Amino acid sequence: MLEVVYSAFGRSFVQNAAISAASVKRHAPELITSLITGEFVSCPAFDNIGLVEPPQDASKQVRFARAQKTNAILNSKADRLLYLDADTYVTANLIDWFPVLDRADIALSYDTRRRASEAHRGSHAQGVACWQSYFDTGVMFVKRSKAVDRFLQRWAEAFAADEGMAHDQWAFQQLIHESGLRVYALPPEINVRASEPIHISGHIAILHRAPFRDDKPEWRSSSAFLGDFLNSRTGSRVFTPHDGRLAIERGDQVFSYRLQDHEARIEKEGYLYPPLDFASAESASGTKVKPLPVSLSRPRMTLYTSLPPSLNRTAKGRELGTTYQKACVDSWRAAGFDVVSLNTAAEIEALSAAGFDIGFHEVEHAPPHIGEMLDAAREGASDIAGIINADCMLLSPDGIIASMIEAAREGLVMVERMNLDPEDLSVTGESCQGFDLFLFGRERLNPSNFDDEIAMGTPWWDYWFPLSHQQVGKKLYLVAAPILLHLDHRLNWNHETYMLQRRRCHAALSANKSASVRFPFIDYDRTLTDDELAYLAPAAFAWLKETPQKLDVSDERSEFVSLFLSALNETSALHRSKIDLLSKELAAKVSQIEGIREPLPSRLSHSVRKLLRGSAALQLEQPADAD
Repeated sequence: MLEVVYSAFGRSFVQNAAISAASVKRHAPELITSLITGEFVSCPAFDNIGLVEPPQDASKQVRFARAQKTNAILNSKADRLLYLDADTYVTANLIDWFPVLDRADIALSYDTRRRASEAHRGSHAQGVACWQSYFDTGVMFVKRSKAVDRFLQRWAEAFAADEGMAHDQWAFQQLIHESGLRVYALPPEINVRASEPIHISGHIAILHRAPFRDDKPEWRSSSAFLGDFLNSRTGSRVFTPHDGRLAIERGDQVFSYRLQDHEARIEKEGYLYPPLDFASAESASGTKVKPLPVSLSRPRMTLYTSLPPSLNRTAKGRELGTTYQKACVDSWRAAGFDVVSLNTAAEIEALSAAGFDIGFHEVEHAPPHIGEMLDAAREGASDIAGIINADCMLLSPDGIIASMIEAAREGLVMVERMNLDPEDLSVTGESCQGFDLFLFGRERLNPSNFDDEIAMGTPWWDYWFPLSHQQVGKKLYLVAAPILLHLDHRLNWNHETYMLQRRRCHAALSANKSASVRFPFIDYDRTLTDDELAYLAPAAFAWLKETPQKLDVSDERSEFVSLFLSALNETSALHRSKIDLLSKELAAKVSQIEGIREPLPSRLSHSVRKLLRGSAALQLEQPADAD
């Protein structure tokens, strides 16, 4: 689907957008046209209208309106679209221009004059080098992808973060040259700013002008007349707007034509003023009107981890290692997160050589302490931060991620993983009895009675960390679906470390006798023995599973994904439980037949599981004659 999208706030701007959309339809009726605006409006020039409530503060409305450009693009359901400013007029079939996206992610033209203009002088202070192209974002072809959406979100965030930035176009220039996206520079005829002296040679497709606004009665010519006038001649030509003259050079001679003379010879019905009705939502018949969020842009988000310099992971007998690790990192980025890994200098050198193009934070020892990750998050520029185990791949349905972001502003979000069997990549259904991703707002990060020196990847930190937050009354949220995928492997925990961290966790939590939350599994009166502490892990995990608020999902598609993943994991757990039971029974029978009492070898045990898992005859109840 191809779509042309607009963002216009204020009735004069909406009128201009309607005129532009009507000009689009005049040459290509099949193109979908959509508008984001701030009040109910009905107009046959638009197929869809999205409503976004603007701020009440008049001083913020201009920046707000400019920020909705990315909202208009991100709300589109089209995979290829064209964003147009309201003050444009189309004089050609724009479908002919969309093939440019076969070779580009974003296509737009240069804006050389505005770079040097007084209005855009601030762009030089915004980090745009003199050799970098300065693009005009008022006419922009976009091919949607996760990478492009991520860029659009960062563009919106950069503009929103700097209130001194008057134009969103400045933020675009900052980011586009380092985005890695394929950018195509369009010829000037696709974006002719007729408010300025212009030199053109081909057929003009889009007029883009400020002084030629049609709500300005002092200007005698409409954009339709102007477009017809400029395209009435061919070849190299120069238009000067102050006197309305078009000069054409033919050999040694220069011919001059006046806009006023041309205007007198064409009929005014060629100019389209679509009817507009701002009365009410009910009056918007024939136009799909829907409420939209103020912005789809997300805050800047960073995940902190500690990538191992080398990773050994097998799947279906193949060693994936670095490939699997890069896939994990890519999945975090696809969800909109920046990535920072805490490593020693030697590890950073090895990871960089292996092609990991991420942020690094140097530490003196490996693995880093959780406290060092929290310090890095506090010092970072992101509003939302998280800690994630390096070998987990993140599924990222938009609704789930959006819910996580909103919850992280208020408290601590916890995410479980779903284990995959390395032999056949099926879901094992076995719970890891812990959490592999925590998401939190940087400003709210202040756990109580938590040992900052506990190392990443060691046992108990993923219980201790959320419990210490809850103990001081902070909110905990749990993502119901296991949106992390983890390729299963042998645990590397040290039993002595496990026992030590369990004792220290209980001691720290029990010492806070005045806490706003008292846990039923903590003895606040005495020190417990190791035997007495045996209950602590299952009790703490059960509490962390049941007590936190479950996240609501913001859209139906993501809700379905959430329900599907949860059901898949639970069904796999049920089948695995049955498989384990049958495997043990088979092992007992084999032992009886062979007169031995040894357990079934692990390789044979896995083969039994695999055989049973693939059998259509596997039932929840064994037949009476199963033996």
